[in-house]
Amino acid sequence: AWFDYPQNIDGFKASFFYQDTSPNGADGFAFVIQNSAQGTNAVGGSGGFLSYAGTTMITNSVAVLFNIFNQSGITFATNGVIGAFAPTAPVNVPGGDLIEIDLSYLGSVLNVVVSNTASAATFTTNYTVGSLAKTVGTNVAFVGVTAATGGISSIQEISYFQYIPVPRSEERRVGKECRSRW
Repeated sequence: AWFDYPQNIDGFKASFFYQDTSPNGADGFAFVIQNSAQGTNAVGGSGGFLSYAGTTMITNSVAVLFNIFNQSGITFATNGVIGAFAPTAPVNVPGGDLIEIDLSYLGSVLNVVVSNTASAATFTTNYTVGSLAKTVGTNVAFVGVTAATGGISSIQEISYFQYIPVPRSEERRVGKECRSRW
């Protein structure tokens, strides 16, 4: 699922709720920013590729991926290539509870907060990612989510998705005062 039009990615706050309504299913989901030639038709492979990677990977992209199969976890990826997943303990993302995902990016660090709304458990991580615009090839790109199942089916629900571009402040000196423009 993609926004219909490219969004500014110089800085942003994004949030949504996730729930695996068939607890401990497979395979997972991803928050993706992409400038693929396929635009809103971009899709990767099924199963463990989370509709992001595989032979039909989404290129010119960055993603935060959540694996919910077996040893569930989180990873940051670029250009459709998935690395190792790290645990999100104490938050059990595939456990069936409603999970809130909050992402923020400004500068070169992507902050991810994963919260279980039932137990109040929270997992936080930061990825030093540099310029997202440099990776995807532009500062305006398609933003959305992908998800997939494989050998074990799962009903994964994403709701209340919000994406808010946060422009960088530009400071300039005028005489002796400093003004910031947002």
